[in-house]
Amino acid sequence: MAFNTSPVLPTVPPPIHPSFTDAHDEDTVDKWVHRLPDMIRLTGRHPFNAEPDTKALVNQGFITPAAMHYVRNHGPVPQLSWESHRITVSGVGVPQPHTFSMDELLSLPQRTLPVTLVCAGNRRKEVNVHRKSKGFNWGAGAVSNSLWTGVPLHVLLEQCGLNARDLPPGSYWVNFDGPDGELPKGVYGTSIPLRKALDPAQDVLVAHKQNHEPLMPDHGFPVRMIIPGYIGGRMIKWLTRITISHEPSQSFYHYHDNRVLPSSVDQERADREDWWRKPEYIINDLNLNSAITHPSHNEEIPLLENGTYKIQGYAYCGGGRRVHRVEVSLDDGQSWELVEMSKEEYPTEHGRFWSWRLWHLDVDVLRLASGKSVACRAWDDSQNTQPRDLTWNVLGMMNNSWFRLKTSLHRNTQQQLVLHVHHPAPIGSLGWMEKGTGVTAMAPGKEQGGAQHVEEKSIPVREIRKDLPAISSTELARHKSRTDCWIAIKGLVYNVTPYLKEHPGGVGAIVMNGGKDATEDFEAIHSRTAWRMLDKYLVGVLSPSSPGTSSPPSLRTSGGAPASIPAAKVALQGKGKKLKCKLLEKEYAAPDVLRLKFALPHGNATLGETGDEAVHACLQGRCQGSRGTPG
Repeated sequence: MAFNTSPVLPTVPPPIHPSFTDAHDEDTVDKWVHRLPDMIRLTGRHPFNAEPDTKALVNQGFITPAAMHYVRNHGPVPQLSWESHRITVSGVGVPQPHTFSMDELLSLPQRTLPVTLVCAGNRRKEVNVHRKSKGFNWGAGAVSNSLWTGVPLHVLLEQCGLNARDLPPGSYWVNFDGPDGELPKGVYGTSIPLRKALDPAQDVLVAHKQNHEPLMPDHGFPVRMIIPGYIGGRMIKWLTRITISHEPSQSFYHYHDNRVLPSSVDQERADREDWWRKPEYIINDLNLNSAITHPSHNEEIPLLENGTYKIQGYAYCGGGRRVHRVEVSLDDGQSWELVEMSKEEYPTEHGRFWSWRLWHLDVDVLRLASGKSVACRAWDDSQNTQPRDLTWNVLGMMNNSWFRLKTSLHRNTQQQLVLHVHHPAPIGSLGWMEKGTGVTAMAPGKEQGGAQHVEEKSIPVREIRKDLPAISSTELARHKSRTDCWIAIKGLVYNVTPYLKEHPGGVGAIVMNGGKDATEDFEAIHSRTAWRMLDKYLVGVLSPSSPGTSSPPSLRTSGGAPASIPAAKVALQGKGKKLKCKLLEKEYAAPDVLRLKFALPHGNATLGETGDEAVHACLQGRCQGSRGTPG
């Protein structure tokens, strides 16, 4: 059977070609990769994990430009060439093992399909707000839809003489590997069942083009796997090997990623009892999901008479099933309204639906203002729908609870009455789940089974100890090699040289921050466990005068006042003194944490670390023992 293209293909918008490298990548091994600076970085500077703004994503329409496609990288991007790259196919039942060049791949039958890719961690930040998982925060932007071109995998396997009828009865797997030496714990590899690989209706591709152009480095140049309906974690980038075997991939990453373990299993129990290797918890097919992208977080909608607003969003499903409807509720689920679904679907000749559906609903603005929440949920052709509440799991994956916005009325700077929109847990900002502004996904402190769990989500306080030496930025900068590596985090200096080889993210991820303030990168991805591990590597305090020092409010002095600050620049001098300050802003950083922002009497002054005790006393006087720090 010849495979060319689907009978009808969507129109691809003009490509976006980043013409320069991002300044964030200057000191990393990815400094050669061109990226859009508007992409929202999720794990600091490196590795590059990013998602687009969801409103901008949906504004692009059915096809996502490659440069705006979300990116999930576990390490550096390999610098591969079309001319030298090879893909080896071998293993059980392959009578003619072969190593293919990229040009040979082009000589085989090709197929082009629109396919939606989704990271299994999409919407993870909502999970992490409820209770911290092992994974880093994703917003609702870990989803994209592109045209992918490549050789159907069953064609490639048949080219090597594989015939399923010749195989003895038993279980067979197709294992995919990325480049050797890519990651510290070995090759990133994974598997799919051979029966899926050989089924033409499953449309598994060995792909080399995205939106009719060669793959971008972040998306797997020169070749990657595309497995429609599966999670993105199965679609190996920078593909080097395809091997048939009687067992799934033995890659560390195949077992320790992309699983949904029961809510009662935390990381300690999973490691102790080896839950990672229980096959029933693996994730392959995407689940049913949807999200609202318009209005965006913090958007203000004017309350105009006869005004309407177009609520928009996306929905997707796995297994080739069709999303046949999306509903929106303006009253927290008491009633639901059908939305208008996009007509762009492009089913295959086998009746499979591999792409998302965009949707919209025009709503009277006064109706929006009459309630305090907006929710959406999708339905597929099996009459599955999304659950109301999220389910916590240790990897924070596959969150597909109702996507809920909250709204509030207030007057803007022009004294115009507006509807202010709050998303649940956006990246880079506090959503309503974090601010404690009403509805919660589940009652705080309760898991699905009713067991009590209290999880501290804030970054641990790092105390500045007087017994430690002060280290200047000049001295810090001398320690930046693989044999002598120091980093500064939150004003404290750590000699992490002994830990380099143990770091799960690889030696390079730390060394690139050697001799520098690494606060931004460390905060972006590390858990409280990692923060606690830092203590044994502590060697000093970064001098306050050091340029680029990150000294947040949580840094406190242990056992006495800190070094003095020039008197002319200090607003609060001496213990027992008080200042009259204007309250500028107040917000809930968590259900039990109120953040207050004050203005000092003189705009060019600083409060000074000497003010810490006095601020506490003042707040205790009003708030019965609440603690505050200058900020």
